[in-house]
Amino acid sequence: MSTTALVVEVLVIGTFALAWVALFAIKLFGLDTATISSWFFQYKDWSTGIVLIAIAISYQLGWVVNQLSYFIARKTFNKAIKSKVFKNESKNYDSIKTTVFMKGSPFMLDKIRERLSVVRLTRSACVNFLLISIGLFALEKWYLGLVALGVTILLFLQANDIYTLYCHHIFNAHKVITQDSQNAEKQLKNKKNKSKTTS
Repeated sequence: MSTTALVVEVLVIGTFALAWVALFAIKLFGLDTATISSWFFQYKDWSTGIVLIAIAISYQLGWVVNQLSYFIARKTFNKAIKSKVFKNESKNYDSIKTTVFMKGSPFMLDKIRERLSVVRLTRSACVNFLLISIGLFALEKWYLGLVALGVTILLFLQANDIYTLYCHHIFNAHKVITQDSQNAEKQLKNKKNKSKTTS
């Protein structure tokens, strides 16, 4: 994945995070729609600077939410999925993944990185929409809160499926790499044996 794509990915995550931060701020400081609207008109000449600050905050929030969602997923459903896909090799997942990223072909790695990007976006969206629903409930926006909670549940189910596919990609890639290494070793042994017999 290119650096630009990663930055965009983090900004997308951070933008949704900015939504629940705003909801919590509105609840905490007791703001209303009229006050917020007046601020927009009052500071409209500073719109460019405000947008740049919002982008910077979104970028930082994106990394925070990404790491938080990774920690939660790693401590919960990720373990079960790894055990299901890798079975007895689940304990060696980190070394298997390292082998794939070190020895995999460019095409193989591009596909895996694409999957990983979707994993991060979906996983982070679960956290963001859950916090958005809490913020909406805190503001007594019950219908919108239920919608956001429903989206959270759907995203959670989708995140499980997407991470399972990602693990299968890692597993299959490692299998191919291992088979290629074994075949290369056999060919090398055969060449050595042939050279010994001819000599």
